[in-house]
Amino acid sequence: MWHLFRKLEAVGYDKNGKECCRAELQTAGKPEQIKLSVIQSPKGWKADGADMVLLQVEVMDKDGRRCPLANDLIHFDVEGPAEWRGGIAQGKDNYILSKDLPVECGINRALIRSLTTPGTVRITAKADGLQSAEISLSSAPVEVKNGLSNYIPGDELEGRLTRGETPLTPSYKDTKVDVNILSAVAGANQDEAIKSFDDNELSEWKNDGRLNSAWITYSLERAARVDEICMKLTGWRLRSYPLEIYAGDELIWSGETEKSLGYIHLNVKPVLTNDITIRLKGASKEGDGFGIVEEVAALRVSWICLRQKMAIKPITSYALLKLSLKKICGNRKIG
Repeated sequence: MWHLFRKLEAVGYDKNGKECCRAELQTAGKPEQIKLSVIQSPKGWKADGADMVLLQVEVMDKDGRRCPLANDLIHFDVEGPAEWRGGIAQGKDNYILSKDLPVECGINRALIRSLTTPGTVRITAKADGLQSAEISLSSAPVEVKNGLSNYIPGDELEGRLTRGETPLTPSYKDTKVDVNILSAVAGANQDEAIKSFDDNELSEWKNDGRLNSAWITYSLERAARVDEICMKLTGWRLRSYPLEIYAGDELIWSGETEKSLGYIHLNVKPVLTNDITIRLKGASKEGDGFGIVEEVAALRVSWICLRQKMAIKPITSYALLKLSLKKICGNRKIG
């Protein structure tokens, strides 16, 4: 029955029972009046045809407390050298450019743009059952010669150096957290699938040489938005694999892996998923970089890892998994 109480007061006492602090909150009464105020540049409103002020409208009780349940429709009139640009609220056309604008939770705001002619602008706000309000403000002239002006709005904004100099060290640090693999399902040699994400890099999983069985799906312990896959594939020095990688049913990478001295890193489309599938889409290619020899459709993974990238200030995130393509891994960034 909060509406029955007009005042909530809290009193604090020290260990000796003496009052040491006091605070109070009061509920608002019946909506009685409209209050107008403006938010503008500290250097004033300029008549350059572009400068804007923000008009704030509030519905108040008789004691000047905002009424948080008020949703009254306010009508505005503008007199003087200015253009009404309006505000926004829920309703038909979102009240865009309309001079009838409802408050929401007792408050709303609207924009007013200056013209190239300086002068005094008067704004009046009215609503049924409420005392109306009026506010006046003036736009200052801007010197213009031959259609050009030296006035730049940003020049009048004061700098803020209270936080000190910009640190020379990085403002954030990238880290990675593991997202474990719970299980794997493979197109062939299912009993060997676990060897692609165990802790033994000498073990591996491979399919039976047929293209339709050259796939393996990893189930993650939690949903992760992977944006990088790192894996170790058998024959990594001489062999490249044409792969497709899926997050659930969505394709997040397609191409041929590069020959490497161990691990390869694939930047993939970040998609929130609980499982990652790696599929061979054609015959692997083996050679020394000059003569390419076509091989059978065999997929061999010895290690896989999915990672989730995290950064402190701003926060970003990564996910780790281990696969036997020779091994595999994936990352994600959080905004």
